Amino acid sequence: MGDYLWLIPLIIFLLVIFVRFILPYIVRDAVKKAAEKGNICDKCKGGMDTISETLCLIPVSFDHKHERTAEYYINNSTPIQSVEQIPTGNRACRIAVLKCRICDRKEVGVVDFLRVRDTEITESIDIFPYEPFSGFIERLPQISAAERSADKDGSSVNKFSDIL
Repeated sequence: MGDYLWLIPLIIFLLVIFVRFILPYIVRDAVKKAAEKGNICDKCKGGMDTISETLCLIPVSFDHKHERTAEYYINNSTPIQSVEQIPTGNRACRIAVLKCRICDRKEVGVVDFLRVRDTEITESIDIFPYEPFSGFIERLPQISAAERSADKDGSSVNKFSDIL
């Protein structure tokens, strides 16, 4: 046992070197690849476009947790017209329908966020199959492309595609 004690400082030194110099490159590369992926169809690898988007309130405040399932968003989302209707401390979500340019496959993206001083702080981003949302989406009022690109004051509004 005593013959191998000299390995402990060496192992600690190598771990420090790995965590300090090598791990950041690995993480940075993974983040870069995820950012480059953007909205890409899992089936054919074609680009995905946002074809509709709806702003909804969800009954969660601040940092409270909720289920990140399609059923939760379908059963608990209340459509609103603008971000000004979000009560202080309440979270909201953008529900966007994404459609592949090549194979016409649809997905639903949900961005859960908290609005703090005119800034949307993203809590989570989830992508779901379109089928569970189909009836729900048809009943929702849609935000037009003009409303997605600018609010009433002319300042920019976060678009779903800008968040991903």
